Amino acid sequence: MPPNKSHSFRALIMAALASGESRIVAPAVSSDWLRGIEAMEMFGASIEPKGQNAWRVIGTGGRLRTPDDVINCGNSGIIYRFFTALGATADGYTVLTGDESIRRIRPCQPLLDALNALGAWGVSTKGDGRAPVVVRGPLKGGRAEIDGADSQPVSALLIACCLAQEPTELVVHNPGEKPWVGVTLHWLTRMGVNVQNEGFQRYCIPPRQGWEGFEVTIPGDWSAAMYPLVAGLICPDSEVTVVGVDPDDVQGDKMVLDVLRDMGAEIEVTDGGVVARSSRLQGRHIDCNDFIDQFMLLAVVG
Repeated sequence: MPPNKSHSFRALIMAALASGESRIVAPAVSSDWLRGIEAMEMFGASIEPKGQNAWRVIGTGGRLRTPDDVINCGNSGIIYRFFTALGATADGYTVLTGDESIRRIRPCQPLLDALNALGAWGVSTKGDGRAPVVVRGPLKGGRAEIDGADSQPVSALLIACCLAQEPTELVVHNPGEKPWVGVTLHWLTRMGVNVQNEGFQRYCIPPRQGWEGFEVTIPGDWSAAMYPLVAGLICPDSEVTVVGVDPDDVQGDKMVLDVLRDMGAEIEVTDGGVVARSSRLQGRHIDCNDFIDQFMLLAVVG
């Protein structure tokens, strides 16, 4: 299975914020990944390919340099939101823009409002809450509220507030896409950061956090794994085995296994992989909020 993008980006950010050297093995390399590397290098990290499908990262120790150019996020929402928040921890001005979708469709005002509430400064240059945006630190900490229907601004704040000067209380209204926030919390815990999470609605984030470099192999992508598994379920006289995914991983798309089993799917997790066999499936009412990327696939199953 291809590597998971959510883990890849969080590993890159954590490595860039770490002290010392990190090694990321088998990340999901894409145009977004390369843009993320370019942006993190503008913040002061040193990143280069090292060996076969591995990347060496020399971190900033959490002390981000003010970029000397505009950060172009392309079409990447994760770069847009995460690096807007990170830019609010640097002393100077960070300017971020992107393609037409980023500039015209994707809102950033709720994130900017939260950063302003926490003592940083951030504006949309057009005054419409969209890119281009400009942010400036320092991020002092305190209390902020944000709508959580989109998980990216929440995850962005969880990471950035670890670099704040004082503790942060983050209140999230209408929390959604919880598994993606869960991946962020997983990485913060791995780095030794103790974020108090009260039902994904209130977080207490300690300030001035730091961690050492690390080595990680990015796990396989459960979202991609679902397609051959579903093919095995709906094709007559079929058996499909998928390898390269971790049954204990925190990815939300893994939850689709339970949904399919509830529909009557014969799916077995073994030491040799995940096995799906032809099954007679029954219709169900499914809430896809925790695995929105699987909406179309489940529609096909239905």
